[in-house]
Amino acid sequence: GLTQKIINSLNIRCVESVADLANIKNARDGQIVFVKSYYANVNKGAHHRIYKSAKATSNNATTIINGWELYFSGTKYISTAAVGLKTGQSCVKSIRDSIAFLDSTGGGTVNIEDGEYLLDAANLTVINSANNLYTNKRYWFSAADNITIQGTRKAVLKVEDNIINLDKDKLTPKGYQIFIDNYKTVNFTIKGFTIDCNGANNLLAAPSERTFEAAAHIVYFYYSAHTEIDEIKIKNHSGSNPLLF
Repeated sequence: GLTQKIINSLNIRCVESVADLANIKNARDGQIVFVKSYYANVNKGAHHRIYKSAKATSNNATTIINGWELYFSGTKYISTAAVGLKTGQSCVKSIRDSIAFLDSTGGGTVNIEDGEYLLDAANLTVINSANNLYTNKRYWFSAADNITIQGTRKAVLKVEDNIINLDKDKLTPKGYQIFIDNYKTVNFTIKGFTIDCNGANNLLAAPSERTFEAAAHIVYFYYSAHTEIDEIKIKNHSGSNPLLF
């Protein structure tokens, strides 16, 4: 029969942190636990996870950890604290993984907690597309259907220094897009946080001297429908039209 240790493990309904998930031996498929905090002794990012044995080796350190996947009994809402994001870190992977997870389940909300987070060079993605409206664009987040990215008023996404590198001889700097549409995205919303473009450290050349790719767009949407931008504060912009639809 089952040992008392295994019985105790199977009866776990609450753990202190995601690190403690590893202490649940012989987890049942479909077992649900409440995680008090992503990190131990921090008390931030409380959420539920469900064990999926078919994904036992899957681990992106955010939405799924060795088979323990985010779980919602009702409204699908992911706090960035629940996927391990800390103030001062790059927010790109945490938000991208959250968008992808919600997109796979029909949509939902990503909530950016209070704090300043980086939009960093290491996570800029270059688009290779036959559509010349997108070719060579560099972006951080691709929009998805029925997704809301919202902040808690004190959340700030800050562009890292020297994302825009101006070649003063050739005047061909590369720009960035923070949010880019996925061709025909429907019902995408960003609201309630600040974007700091860090323009003093990311200056563009004059419009007459730069290429089409060299721009700094908060959103770059050509084909999406029902896109909403609400109470987004933009500061320290780099010197181009921040919104392009």
